Amino acid sequence: MASFMAKPRRDWAGSSCHVHQSLWERDGGPNSFFDHEHGHGLSPAGRHYAGGLLATMREFTALFAPTPASGTITVDGANVSVAVVFSAVSFYDVTVTESGLPNGTAWFVAVETNGSAWTFGLSTSSNVTFQLPNGTYGLEAGVTWVAGVPYVPTPSYETVTVAGAAVTIDVTYAAA
Repeated sequence: MASFMAKPRRDWAGSSCHVHQSLWERDGGPNSFFDHEHGHGLSPAGRHYAGGLLATMREFTALFAPTPASGTITVDGANVSVAVVFSAVSFYDVTVTESGLPNGTAWFVAVETNGSAWTFGLSTSSNVTFQLPNGTYGLEAGVTWVAGVPYVPTPSYETVTVAGAAVTIDVTYAAA
């Protein structure tokens, strides 16, 4: 049976549903997602790839977690299922609006969601919007290059608190 579910059968150990992804040149060249000259070492191809994953994440949930069995977990290393209770969580728009970049320039924002995980938003328009539950998040706007010139965001990092309402953050880019 082929499945990306964390636990496709009650009698099997779970896989935690993690998938490693990378893109390499055929000739054995470097990882196409990495570029040390771009923010967080993420190349333009990597930013576009991450943006595509983010844009289709809700649809992929049907593949990665299609049944209630997707919500079972292993307890203390034993292959024992535990019922997981789901409850409604409200999500609010966190919109980052940029100014200062030439029209159509690609730029990205990263949101630190739990101290070590990052969610990326990529845009060629003036807005990037995330939907986040109540909480406090780190938000970082990346340096963007236009015709070989770096454009630096201000602020480049900001702590954002979502408290039951939409939040808008303004970021201004300037050529360095």
